[in-house]
Amino acid sequence: MENWVLYIKLALILVAVIYIKIKLSKTQKTWKKEIASKLNQISQNEQTQNLLEWKALLVEIDKLLDYAFKKRGIKGETMGDRLKNAKSFYNYLDYQNTWEAHKTRNKIAHEFDAKMSVSKMKKHYMILKRSIQAII
Repeated sequence: MENWVLYIKLALILVAVIYIKIKLSKTQKTWKKEIASKLNQISQNEQTQNLLEWKALLVEIDKLLDYAFKKRGIKGETMGDRLKNAKSFYNYLDYQNTWEAHKTRNKIAHEFDAKMSVSKMKKHYMILKRSIQAII
């Protein structure tokens, strides 16, 4: 009789674990689709040659990467902290390039007289775009 109760408890635990796993899977698919959609919206402006628009694109894609880190569950108080904690998602070169692109974004966002070419901003934008794709 005691074995019967034990089997029922184990079955209930198994059902609960499967249910939680399914719910988490659906949640992950939802945030990934959301980020992919936002990335697609941002990407629609990639053909511009306007310097101010490229500054805005670089800032926006960096914010989207930070959002992807948060949705992925990567811990940290700041984007820099989350980027440090996301190191395992990247190979060495991609990680270094992502850091450099993030620093470029910070320069553009925080320095009034920051000067940079469209080609350099586009390069860093593409690095951040690939970084998002690696996270999702």
